[in-house]
Amino acid sequence: MNAKMNEPRSYEEAFAELERLIAKMESPDLNLEEMLLSYQESTALICYLEDLLQKAEQEIHILNEKMGLEPFDHGRNNS
Repeated sequence: MNAKMNEPRSYEEAFAELERLIAKMESPDLNLEEMLLSYQESTALICYLEDLLQKAEQEIHILNEKMGLEPFDHGRNNS
């Protein structure tokens, strides 16, 4: 994460911050420096969120294997 930005405490907090940054970047009044900083922070948040999702997916996969459950593909097309 960016040194200036505190790491979020939860997925929900990170997602809310990402939405706030996106709304901020959509403002026509944002100067270039603020835009770049917001972009950098949003990129770090996206990486953080992706990491959390990958860890959760991995944990679910492990739990399903332990319980002998079939994976749930939720409509994904893996062809």
